[in-house]
Amino acid sequence: MGRPPKKAGEKRQLIGARFDPTDRHAIETAAEKSGRSAGAEIEARVKATLAFDEEGLRFLAEIGQEILDIQRGLGGQKAWHEDLKKWSAVTHMLRTGPIMRRNPDQPHDDEIVSAAYNRFRELQSERRQLVEAANQSGLAWIEDPAPKKSGSGIFGSKTRLGGILGAAVNKFALDPRVSERSAIEAISDPDAQAAAIEAHDRLRQLDSDVADAREAWSETLQPYWEAEREGRAWNKHRQMKRAQDAFDRGDPVDVYQLSGMDPWGGKD
Repeated sequence: MGRPPKKAGEKRQLIGARFDPTDRHAIETAAEKSGRSAGAEIEARVKATLAFDEEGLRFLAEIGQEILDIQRGLGGQKAWHEDLKKWSAVTHMLRTGPIMRRNPDQPHDDEIVSAAYNRFRELQSERRQLVEAANQSGLAWIEDPAPKKSGSGIFGSKTRLGGILGAAVNKFALDPRVSERSAIEAISDPDAQAAAIEAHDRLRQLDSDVADAREAWSETLQPYWEAEREGRAWNKHRQMKRAQDAFDRGDPVDVYQLSGMDPWGGKD
């Protein structure tokens, strides 16, 4: 018994389309590789994009061009999904390329974020100028002191004596401002010494102000980071659920999705 005839609304319908020679050749080449007819190749590619709006199509076009650039740049005959180096380059591009240009909430468009960042940069600039002026006068000041934690040696001991000695050693060895001050106190000219002390006092204040401004700027970015973390966490849960369902069915499973691990080492 043959199949019942399809209703008019169910019948496949023809849609005409014209292509320039270059695009037609690309379609025919792709059809040959996939083992489809040119018409079936076009249909498959159109179906693959029907879920996308206009912006989505532009996004796909940009990704396609990026992949083509990677293919050409790394050379060789293997496709991007057959070569680990190319695949890795494509993976990085997907995380950092066209998708980032479509971030709907750019922090630099936020006046609060911009104001906090500008304050941070202004203080940094003042500190830099102060240090450059001091260095030009022969004083060896650094711009950004970064004290390190003490080690576990004799002066890093947890004993009372070790703690006292460790604190004293660290004060001089790890805080460059202390040694800078010692050099100022060795200046013989009273006026020059007084000017250096005043400038150095301002520098130490700027160290504190810059740190506070950096922290304030970081706090303005927290809502953006939190929104991104929530999005990643939601998608990770979605992928884990899908992977678990596939595992229960006996289908192939992505181990990263099943475990919830991030191969990039990112944290949510």
